Amino acid sequence: MDAGFGKWKVDMDRSQGVEEYALASGTPKEYCTKEVISKSVVTISMDGDEFVSKTEVPGMPAREIRFKIGVPFEYEAADGRKFKITTTYEDGKIVETVVTDKGEEAVTVREFIGDEIKATTTSMGKTSVQYMVKA
Repeated sequence: MDAGFGKWKVDMDRSQGVEEYALASGTPKEYCTKEVISKSVVTISMDGDEFVSKTEVPGMPAREIRFKIGVPFEYEAADGRKFKITTTYEDGKIVETVVTDKGEEAVTVREFIGDEIKATTTSMGKTSVQYMVKA
């Protein structure tokens, strides 16, 4: 799991369906462009027994999520949307299940492959595959 710590950015040249998925998930349109997504940075670290994921997107305040594997937590997005998130570790992969206040579910499976992360998200009949490389 240590391989996942550090700063990461999306490799938009290899990723698929990222912009379309972001729009379908309710992300404001101005943040769903290839230019904005490719400049976003995610920093993953540990603080005691908690994982810390900090996301920096151009034009938006940075957001930080702290979680423990297997412990559900509530999260509110900048636009007021509310989610319940549970993260598990299965077969060497991080699996994040997000349920909206409307009961919609999204599942992201993060695989650590060499020096990159492959994140596959499925929700509402849409799939996004993000490849992330060290920033």
